[in-house]
Amino acid sequence: MPSQYFGKPTLDNEHTLFPPAAGVRNASWYNLHAYSYHSYGKEGDDLAKATYGLIQLVNTYHDGPPLPIYTTEHASKTASSWNLALSTSDDYFEAARLASQLMWMAVFGLEEYIFKFSSTPSNNGGIIKSGLHWGENSVAPFPVGDTTTSGEAAGMVIRAMLGSDRAGRKPLLSCITSTNSAYRPCALVKDDDVYYLLLVNDGVVTATSGAGKAQGLAIGVSLKTLIDELDLEDGSVAVVNELSSSGYYGEVSSLVTLSAAQDFNFSLTLPPWGVLSITLPAGRQVPSIIPPLGDATVFAGANLGTNYGSATTLTVGTSITSTHDTTSVAFIQFSASAFDPSTLNSAVLELTVAQVASTNMLLTVLALSNASSWNEGSLVWSNAGFVLNTSLSGAVTSVVKNFVRLDNGHAIAGHITVRPGDLNTVKRVDVSAAFAVDSNVIGFLIARRMRNNLYTGNVAPVGGIPADTLNGGAAVAFYSKEASTAAYRPQVRLFLDFVPPPPPMPPSPPRCELVWLCSRHTGDKRLTRLALALLPTGRPPPPGPPLPPPPSPPPPRCVCFARRAVGFARSDTSSSV
Repeated sequence: MPSQYFGKPTLDNEHTLFPPAAGVRNASWYNLHAYSYHSYGKEGDDLAKATYGLIQLVNTYHDGPPLPIYTTEHASKTASSWNLALSTSDDYFEAARLASQLMWMAVFGLEEYIFKFSSTPSNNGGIIKSGLHWGENSVAPFPVGDTTTSGEAAGMVIRAMLGSDRAGRKPLLSCITSTNSAYRPCALVKDDDVYYLLLVNDGVVTATSGAGKAQGLAIGVSLKTLIDELDLEDGSVAVVNELSSSGYYGEVSSLVTLSAAQDFNFSLTLPPWGVLSITLPAGRQVPSIIPPLGDATVFAGANLGTNYGSATTLTVGTSITSTHDTTSVAFIQFSASAFDPSTLNSAVLELTVAQVASTNMLLTVLALSNASSWNEGSLVWSNAGFVLNTSLSGAVTSVVKNFVRLDNGHAIAGHITVRPGDLNTVKRVDVSAAFAVDSNVIGFLIARRMRNNLYTGNVAPVGGIPADTLNGGAAVAFYSKEASTAAYRPQVRLFLDFVPPPPPMPPSPPRCELVWLCSRHTGDKRLTRLALALLPTGRPPPPGPPLPPPPSPPPPRCVCFARRAVGFARSDTSSSV
């Protein structure tokens, strides 16, 4: 056995009874039922190799069934560098590193891990805590806001690995790009009739510049070798979700039309420390557009009882004062009754920007659990308590003051980044998970991101976490369904599996022939007279092949058939029977 490795003392004493000082051992007693460790500062490839090697080592000397592995602390920085590194979990460097670590761990089959959840400022030793969400741990019951950048990157990878059924353990296929390396990992996840292509730019340029920023990478994605496996069709659309310094926070950055003439290959530019999650359809795809059923802005403050359902824009912003007259969120709902959710590949919400702020504004898109409980003609802030705090007090200075409720079954569907130059451009959000449920109405709330920290304390040497300024109270807006320009109105773009229509029914013979056949089969003279009356010539048709003798009694099916024929004749002719 090696002299030292992480967890060795515990493994050496897995059969030692308590108190351990007594030195009593029992081979049937196990102190160790899972293997937990902390990981800091490793790049994705190194982390996966080190973890895999450690697991092999531990389970070699553990004499029971293989131990499940839990990474109970997981960070992109080392413990000794917390006070020196000029980054937090809101930085793209840490986000890309975490996504890379997750991808490599999945490739190595290391599927069981746990993360710290909250990102909180602390004066305890000058350490800034990182996590997947922004939280306020000093106030029970520990309110949680929106994701950190690292949390969003982790979510992009984890959602793809879990698949639409959230069961995980999906097949991983080989993935080929023009920039494959330990720092630019690629994974292809099969999830029933769609595939998720994951790409990361982990950001190391040379062996001697580990902290250096990588350049934007033009990544060529080659699907030629996977055409048969993927069952790709010419003209199908791949949905590209991006998290990067280019101004994307996990939302849809592009829709790529796949071309057979190009061997289904395409190129994308992945900026420094960025993450891409691309949904590829399998088989033939059918596009469809859904217009909104209703949409409305609601305002707080002095306007909390005023309805804006007929306005031509949807306004979103958070006031920096305690009056909240300019605090607003937008609601929008769509009918989902016209398609079968089991045929859904992707659903993309499209909104056109009608108003911008002077700085980037990040918005949260919340999928509502009770989308049919409101209508645009009566919705106001004061009756939207199913998702909003209807009475606000004080300025929004922390997660505790957030007014959007994350309970009642609502779920974060995605984000929208509105930049100063985005006027009249289309913003897209992948809302496939919301439309995959069996519901007649799907609804969303759009609000400025549900997290806030005004912490600017002097934690040396970093200087604190940059404060969330709420964009100075500015607002952005999107065109509503009442917009005068039809092309600017909201919509959801669906990409569905092609379902072939059922084969056509064989043509039925003329009624007179039906009656004639039944008369021959049953020997009923009334049907014979009816058939002769229906024939244009008054003569029977040429004799066909001999028919078998009629059963005795006639089968019920033929009796019913003959009766229907007689009924048709009575309604269509004046002949008597």
